[in-house]
Amino acid sequence: MTEMEKANTLFIGGEIMEDFNNELSNIKNLIRKSQFDKAINKILELTANDPYNYQLWFELAKIKFIQKKYKEAKQLFLEILSHNNLDTYAMFELAKVNACLEEQEESENEFLGIISISPDDKFARLELAKLLISEERYFEAKQLLKKLLHTKSHKYAKLELGKIYVLENKIYKAKRKFEEILFNFPDDNYTKLELAKLYMKIGKFDKASKYIEEILTSNPNDLYALLEKSKLYALKGEKRKSNELLIECSKKNPNDKYIKLRLGKSYIDNGKYSLASNILMELLNTEFDTKKKTDDFLLDVKTELSFLYYKMGKYSLARKYLNEKNLLAPDKHSELRLIKIDIKENKITEATEKLEEMVKKYDDANFKYELGRIYIKNGKIKEAQSIFESLLNTDRALYAKNEIAKIYMNKGLLEDALNLFNEVSNASDMELGTIEIVKTYVDKGDMDKAIDKLNKLLLKFPNDNYAKLELGRILVKQGKQEEAIDIFDDLLFTDKEEAAITELMFIDIENKNYKSALCKLNKIYDRLDRAEQIKNFINYKLNLPFNKTNDYYSNQLVNYSYNSFIMKMNQNNFNNYSEASNTEFINQDIIISLYNKFSKKIENLNPISRSIYNRYIIDTGTIVGKTNGKETSKIMVVTYVDSYDILLFYPVSMEYGVSTNNKKLILN
Repeated sequence: MTEMEKANTLFIGGEIMEDFNNELSNIKNLIRKSQFDKAINKILELTANDPYNYQLWFELAKIKFIQKKYKEAKQLFLEILSHNNLDTYAMFELAKVNACLEEQEESENEFLGIISISPDDKFARLELAKLLISEERYFEAKQLLKKLLHTKSHKYAKLELGKIYVLENKIYKAKRKFEEILFNFPDDNYTKLELAKLYMKIGKFDKASKYIEEILTSNPNDLYALLEKSKLYALKGEKRKSNELLIECSKKNPNDKYIKLRLGKSYIDNGKYSLASNILMELLNTEFDTKKKTDDFLLDVKTELSFLYYKMGKYSLARKYLNEKNLLAPDKHSELRLIKIDIKENKITEATEKLEEMVKKYDDANFKYELGRIYIKNGKIKEAQSIFESLLNTDRALYAKNEIAKIYMNKGLLEDALNLFNEVSNASDMELGTIEIVKTYVDKGDMDKAIDKLNKLLLKFPNDNYAKLELGRILVKQGKQEEAIDIFDDLLFTDKEEAAITELMFIDIENKNYKSALCKLNKIYDRLDRAEQIKNFINYKLNLPFNKTNDYYSNQLVNYSYNSFIMKMNQNNFNNYSEASNTEFINQDIIISLYNKFSKKIENLNPISRSIYNRYIIDTGTIVGKTNGKETSKIMVVTYVDSYDILLFYPVSMEYGVSTNNKKLILN
């Protein structure tokens, strides 16, 4: 071949190479625009004439990876490596594919292979560290990341180190790493999001909100920031706002199953059980690209279904889904939930034994906390207080202090209780302890301080329905009915609707608007189909003045409420409630005879209630039931605070916080 011919061949080859590079650039541009079908068609067109062009195969494999067709992508990368086993780009992508297929060992080996060929490959080290983090191999991951701190990848290494420190609960170290990144990269939204999550974890909601808002200012549609903002609303007690934001995110991402799951959880928190059920049942048929991902997701769905049915009082279904979840992944949190179901099903003895066993097995603060609470139900106040005091150096410290303060209240140590409630409230950004402080002020007769505390709480958490309910009740006591009615009306379409209707019913009774009261009583009482509901209702709500009048609706109200209560007892619904308080009726007739005998004023007794109704202990001198497994002649009497008529009575249980120092009325 002459020199001229060689020159012409090189020139023609150069033109061919330039054309191919243009085609390859066009394909990459189509991939960036997510126009995958056009890119694939172009690749197939070019490989028809050049079947061994591995650059084209590489781009095709990347498309399959983006489309989550991991098995197809893996085969293509393996084919490329069969022709060049030192192609670190293909090895890197294959390692990522294997990680998505949950073939962790193969993925790790690929990354190690890259590092052996190219020891300075920062990307392989970083991705390997992420893989190790997912396997909770934090020490090895930290060793890799620390070697990257003095390279161009230092920002990403610090970010991953910070995440590890959060997982290890080393909050100060994590915060320092994130702040170091923001010092050099003040607009880095990934780091701002991690800092926001960290502050949410430790309850500093204002700081968390600051970083989330900064992210959304630069990118209003940042999905991850919007989801964290929703979570923040929920933590602050603004459940309605949280729910609305999740609905908005779900509409923008209708196929995102994780957002749907979070929306289902939000509906549960907001008491919208039917909506939650629809979403969760739909998600039961979810499938992912790997069995493990499918199983992991279904574990979360079944856990939420269990919680949903627990909240609805359908304990057999709650247990069913929790047991199904435990077949795949048993854990101590599920064991604790199952024990709580036992408690709701009135299996108090079994629950106590299981909790005592779990405390020995795990030495876990959550189990101890629940054991302390059940000891209070069983009347073991000293044992309960001892447990709560042992939790004062754990992450349950605030909740433990809250329970200790309640014990102080029941002992009549109001000042000690108030000091401890204030300590709890000041140490938390949440409302923990605040409602109890309000109740303490009410017990002391200091209504102005109670209202001031509630108003401050509502400024911070304007959607706290429990606080609104307590404020309405206090206003009723002060005779400010119109203000109270406005508050109760505002609660009619919330999770406190039943309580609001009840309070409005009592206002109707006081105003002798018996027809309206009867209507409200029907709304409430017809819903009572579970032992737990009946217990809560009769504890203080079914407290009507049984005075005979000539008013038709007044008599209907009296007869309906009292006779329905007796009917519920005779149908064993009330006996279910009795078991819940570890109390068993022996002689139900004593209830009716006491009602008939003592429909008169009771004087010279000390009330111990924290509601607008007073409670007293009466000792009848006659065995009426069992309390904590022992025969008792004591009966609790609930009286209407203005008239002091006897209205409702049931055997004494420590569940009601009865103090042994209270005076007793002896009936002969």
